[in-house]
Amino acid sequence: MEDSVTTIAAIDVGSNSIRMNLAQVESSGKFESIGQYNKSVRLGQDTFCSDRISNDSMRTSVAIFRDYKKILEKYKVQVVRCVATTAVREAINADVFQDRIYNACGIQVEILDPSEESHLILSAVINSLSDKSLLEKGRVLLVEVGGGNTLLTVLQNGKLVNAVSVNTGTVRLREQYQSVEMLPRQYLQRLEAHIDTVMFTSINALHLGSIDRIIAVSGGLIPIAQLVVGGESAKSLKVLEAKSIEKFIEHFSDKSELELSRDYQIPFEEAQRIVPASTIFRYLLRQTDLKKMHLCSAKMIDGLVKNMALNIAGMEDESWSAGVIDSARALGEKFLVDLDYSSRLADCAVNLFDLFKDLSGLTPRHRLMLYAAGLLHEAGYFLAARAHHKHTYYLIANSDIFGLSRLDIDIVAQTARYYRKSPPKPTHEYYMALPREQRAIVSKLSAFLRVADAVMQGVGSDLSGIELIRDNDNLIVQCSSGIDPILMKKLLSVQGRLFEDLYGVSIVPEEK
Repeated sequence: MEDSVTTIAAIDVGSNSIRMNLAQVESSGKFESIGQYNKSVRLGQDTFCSDRISNDSMRTSVAIFRDYKKILEKYKVQVVRCVATTAVREAINADVFQDRIYNACGIQVEILDPSEESHLILSAVINSLSDKSLLEKGRVLLVEVGGGNTLLTVLQNGKLVNAVSVNTGTVRLREQYQSVEMLPRQYLQRLEAHIDTVMFTSINALHLGSIDRIIAVSGGLIPIAQLVVGGESAKSLKVLEAKSIEKFIEHFSDKSELELSRDYQIPFEEAQRIVPASTIFRYLLRQTDLKKMHLCSAKMIDGLVKNMALNIAGMEDESWSAGVIDSARALGEKFLVDLDYSSRLADCAVNLFDLFKDLSGLTPRHRLMLYAAGLLHEAGYFLAARAHHKHTYYLIANSDIFGLSRLDIDIVAQTARYYRKSPPKPTHEYYMALPREQRAIVSKLSAFLRVADAVMQGVGSDLSGIELIRDNDNLIVQCSSGIDPILMKKLLSVQGRLFEDLYGVSIVPEEK
């Protein structure tokens, strides 16, 4: 029997262009590219100058999407995911842009958070690197210089340590600091001063001095490499020397963008990105004191295609789930959480999730969010013991967790907030601010977490004396002889009420 094939389209609305990649996905998750499209539109120029997308750029974008819609129909594309990054995310009329695109061709534009961008870029890099040891050994800085921001992701032996988004990108820098009357060298000096200030304040926690290697991912890097090494040979280039970038910057510091375009026979739009991009890379190389950086031609849209293919196959993106957990653990360390205890509680919560997943209607993504909430449920003690559950919500909701959207993070924060004390109520402002569907998710996840917390309190954190068993519509909590059955029954009767109400399940403590 042949594998069923699904045709998908991934669309990336960036600062300089709108890209679309088509692929055919087998039921196993294997995919093959069948088309790549790229059309220019200067959304970043609008947003970074005036905080809004102009009518002209709106019209151009609508025309591009209409053209893409014809391609989607031609190839009978079944699944489409369209994402937008900094230029749309920061525009005050982003909702108008989304509405115009949807009304014109029925495509929903999803605005990504920087943490989601970082995940997709990491996924693309993992998929494209032939030498995986570049990511898996030592301390690695993954750099993606976009039009509006620079994403910096630190890995330690393949595990996520930290991820930072800095509001410094090629288009943003040019629009803020370039002017017609300015000499090229003055422009370069302004860029260096800005990058030094913004980068220093944003990346202090990344400890760049301990980085073993840099892997650079950037559309602005390819023309730089081509100019440094020369012509076609740059296409197979794997490493770019720091001294080459230093010489190159000194060489073009007296050239205008028009001269760069003319002298090196590159498109003017690429010439505009070369100066800010190379200045950012030089800064990072100097901070790390490394002599070279490794190049990767992967793009965020490649990670988006991979993510869509895995979802169609019903598979989990292991790099994403590992990144979410590593990021949550790093956040827990920051807030001095007892991760040994919270890990056991999180394990107990997802065990319950697995036992009753058919009743919950929740997905593996929600399971991962439950685990993150379990890891961070006591983060509020970092601020104060009194009302610590409310402090937990505040700390998580105002932090970044790699690979999760702001809405996902809010669900994690609210789930952790309701691990004890009062369950969700209509009088709770932040809970009621969520859409109805997300409120239901918070209630369902917190129900699991509350039962897990009761179990942990009853056993004193040692789960070896407890066994959780599903018996039709009953949750049997079997306790060994060393556990106080009266205390366990009392804890479960209070903490388990939401669980029983939501799932129609009775919790029955029993002695082994």
